[in-house]
Amino acid sequence: AASDVYKRQGIGKTVAALFPALRYALQHDKRVFILTAKTLQQEMAIQVLKLLNAEESFHSVQLRAKAKMCANDQLICHEEYCSFARDFYSKLHSSAVLDKLWDSWSTLLPDPIFGTARDCEVCPFEISLELSRKGQVVVCDYNYAFDPYVALSDFHEDNDLRDVILVIDEIHNLVGRGRGYYSPTLSSRQADEAAEFMARGREPVFIAARDLCLRLAKLIDRAVEDALLDSAGETRAIEAYLPEDGLWAIRPAFDEIFIDYLEHRRETATLSAEDPFVDLYFKLLRFLDGLQLSLCFKIAIRALVEVAIDTDTGQAESLQLDHGHHAGHHTGFEIFDTGHRYAAGDKKFSDRAIGVLMQN
Repeated sequence: AASDVYKRQGIGKTVAALFPALRYALQHDKRVFILTAKTLQQEMAIQVLKLLNAEESFHSVQLRAKAKMCANDQLICHEEYCSFARDFYSKLHSSAVLDKLWDSWSTLLPDPIFGTARDCEVCPFEISLELSRKGQVVVCDYNYAFDPYVALSDFHEDNDLRDVILVIDEIHNLVGRGRGYYSPTLSSRQADEAAEFMARGREPVFIAARDLCLRLAKLIDRAVEDALLDSAGETRAIEAYLPEDGLWAIRPAFDEIFIDYLEHRRETATLSAEDPFVDLYFKLLRFLDGLQLSLCFKIAIRALVEVAIDTDTGQAESLQLDHGHHAGHHTGFEIFDTGHRYAAGDKKFSDRAIGVLMQN
């Protein structure tokens, strides 16, 4: 009878996968992480966990994306810019918010976590992370286990994972995700658009940031032009070494301007969640992190690139990175020019980019 109910609800396979894993984990004092590619699969997992936990013998926690758990008007996670981050640990203990949530629900979902944390004026996302460290079961996106930039502390390379069980939903989707984690790109178009945005301000910090964005765009453009100089006329992509020295040299200047810029935005009460310069800054950091990871792993440089050319315009309609079928994992340093042009204000930008490509 129970199996008929599960079939009607469409959760039979989820029950079959989670029940033995959960039973073993609870019997052997292990933790279960249910990893999915989509929110819908998380909702199905939560439905099953509620069915299996009718007696509330364990706690499960569902994690939601950071941007959707932000109670501040601007997604800037620093105590100087966010009252929910300010004095976080002091308010965490004085409000007893973790105990309130833990004692009220055995299945801890994002909405009640958000509401309770907001009422206590503590960061809802950080509260959800604190709860996930206590829960026997955590339901979350692939990112929280496999993305080297946002993975939970549980999955730090120095941690012992022998007491962790991973239940990965639709694991075939993880291949593309994994390549994406280790294949950041940096586009001159993004740098040009950020420069255009900063040109609207007249204060010195805006002028300095604009000049820095243009400097980065020029660095990328020069790298692409040099790489394609000796290539065939229709070539729009090529494997080449990146201008690493130039990228690392520009990083300190970006750090300094970024801090000054945020301070100016805070003082003038003009912080915004949509800011091309802030987005570019974090793009640069992620790109440099990708370079470091590829060097730390000492991964071979090898990649195949295919570009589809529009025969009418001679422009590249799409850029396809052919990951091939090589043994092991390889990282290729990619430089490419799609040939497209984008408009921002009265200025047109060509889309040239450099990237680090993870292959399998």
